Amino acid sequence: MIPLAGAALAAALPLTAHATTTESAWDFHYARGGEVVCPQPWLGSSYGPIGFCTNDADRDGDASAGLYSPFTQKYKSHTKSFRHAGKSVSVGYARTSKNGSITKNTGKYKCSRIMYSPAWGKFCYGIVYMYWKGKPWGAWGRYDFGDRVFYIFSMWYQTSKF
Repeated sequence: MIPLAGAALAAALPLTAHATTTESAWDFHYARGGEVVCPQPWLGSSYGPIGFCTNDADRDGDASAGLYSPFTQKYKSHTKSFRHAGKSVSVGYARTSKNGSITKNTGKYKCSRIMYSPAWGKFCYGIVYMYWKGKPWGAWGRYDFGDRVFYIFSMWYQTSKF
């Protein structure tokens, strides 16, 4: 995937938080025998809309997070599997962190399943949304309920409708 926003943009965005209200909060799909749950709105990429979603296809009741394309209806896991708390979802505001440095910026995050890990405690994978220059942007990562920080794993992408 080729990011639309450069590394300089991800580090330098002076962002303020706004709620996104035009799209539904989640979109549900099925892939590899399990339910794929994607926070909305989608993120735009050079390949079209993409979601950072969770899939509960693991037979042990665990879920992983990965990229899902609504065009191809394909899901590819990008994390190991963790125990999850069923069909729970989470929406809230969080500080953001890139490469371990916490910023004062806050954004609205949406996670599709709350998960548990002995190392982190309670966390969820999802997308954090922020506005910059009047346009909505998003980045995927992990929200940690213990320190209330959203750890960003990706570049910033402008949101996209599907």
